[in-house]
Amino acid sequence: MTNYRTSRLGFQGSEDLGGGLKAQFQLESEVMADTGTTAAAFFERQSWVGLADDQWGAVRVGQTKSLYDDLNDYIDPFGNDGIVGNFNKKAWRVDVAKSRISNAIQYASPKWYGLRVRGQLALSEIDGGRNGTGMSVVYEIGGITAIAALDRPVVTKAGNPEPSAWLVGGRYQTGPFTFSLSHNEGDSKEKTAVKGAIAEESKGDTAGFEWAYAAGIVKASYARLNTNVKDKSSVKVLGLGYEYALSKRTTLYTAVVKEDVSDVSGFSAGITHRF
Repeated sequence: MTNYRTSRLGFQGSEDLGGGLKAQFQLESEVMADTGTTAAAFFERQSWVGLADDQWGAVRVGQTKSLYDDLNDYIDPFGNDGIVGNFNKKAWRVDVAKSRISNAIQYASPKWYGLRVRGQLALSEIDGGRNGTGMSVVYEIGGITAIAALDRPVVTKAGNPEPSAWLVGGRYQTGPFTFSLSHNEGDSKEKTAVKGAIAEESKGDTAGFEWAYAAGIVKASYARLNTNVKDKSSVKVLGLGYEYALSKRTTLYTAVVKEDVSDVSGFSAGITHRF
């Protein structure tokens, strides 16, 4: 059984401190829906506390979502979850980006005329290591959304490669149709670290399509990854899916995927319930 969306159990809360300021927290753990087991670390997904203000923005401290990876939801109709998303995320992360960032300090600005900017610092906590940094930009106007992000993951050991990644993309919604496209690039080995060393580079592209009709959504995506990273393979993925909402919280789904490079195909169907 392959989960279409990662099942999660967590807690989140917010307290009004007055003057528009709020204290917030989120603790979240993955639950394997097919076996009922949890991950080794109980709150291994998100675990943070923060302050939010309508005028000045929000600050979070702890284990947070990667600003780079968080933009995936704007492009890929399947997100990072499920049988299709698990293939697509290889092209999205280009052998560099991660889903969540530990020891992070994250700032998100309020929206300024459709523009929102986020910045992130991840502390290496290792002598000789390198702190990780990241930023993202989202601009929305009418049915158009433009996105961009930079990511330099934390380096936890002196002398290790210093990877980096960047992306640009956009989404356009007109009536019941949504079209999306992104280009991502990553260097997983610093080019200047060793004289004459071959750079380890990956380039990915993701295209998405959604058609909202009545209580259902038809989804399609195509993703590809070209890489020269050792022990990593290129990817070409075509995914098709359909969701039908039984209520605001309960959805039936089905999806199929075909991956051409490794010649893998798959099918999943099930139910998603949010509470």
